[in-house]
Amino acid sequence: MKANELMIGDWVKVTDDDTDDSFIGQVKVIDELENINVQEGEDVAYPYSIVCLEPIPLTPEILEKNGFYWGHTATEEDFCGAVGCGYPDKGWCFDEGAGEIKIIFPTETDGGLIRLDDQSADKYLELVFVKPIMVHELQHCLKLVGIEKTIDL
Repeated sequence: MKANELMIGDWVKVTDDDTDDSFIGQVKVIDELENINVQEGEDVAYPYSIVCLEPIPLTPEILEKNGFYWGHTATEEDFCGAVGCGYPDKGWCFDEGAGEIKIIFPTETDGGLIRLDDQSADKYLELVFVKPIMVHELQHCLKLVGIEKTIDL
């Protein structure tokens, strides 16, 4: 991971080799020397070098903790119910007013998919991926589409 791949608010895992301590925190400041201040909970944000930071893989457990459910989005159900078509693949969905999000993790035969729709006919994004997606990458996609959904760890 590189400092220019991070944004304020991104979740990262910090591993401090000096203390053999590790924790998950949010990026609060990125300075011109690429020191990254990370805050754990309500504590003060301390500066760390990029070599101390690791991305956090996105998992079904993280999605479930953040209000995602397994199935189809409301738009998919409405469309297929009205037209009588077969339902698309199930995935991890979130569609509670902030926009519509669907995430399908990759399998041995197919790539993964992140579909984001701000539901205002303004911004829609589909991202196909093969390697595991990271929490901070999902956070960037949400910001790009303008969906006001925070991810908590």
